[in-house]
Amino acid sequence: MIDDDSVLTGELANWPTKSALAEIFRSDGYLVAFSRRVSKNLANAGLRHRLEIYSGTGELVADLHHDWPKDW
Repeated sequence: MIDDDSVLTGELANWPTKSALAEIFRSDGYLVAFSRRVSKNLANAGLRHRLEIYSGTGELVADLHHDWPKDW
């Protein structure tokens, strides 16, 4: 079990293209579910943020935000 003080850190030797990265996370809506969790944690910390998730064809799939200006 991971405690509340856990931190995720890492590196990629070669960053994949946007399309390749989307394909990696495509299964079972993983990217959307993961992003919702990230957004929730950022919001709980009071951090203003906006996360956009796009399909491999460039279609906006999710727009997650907290305290983001409406006119953005």
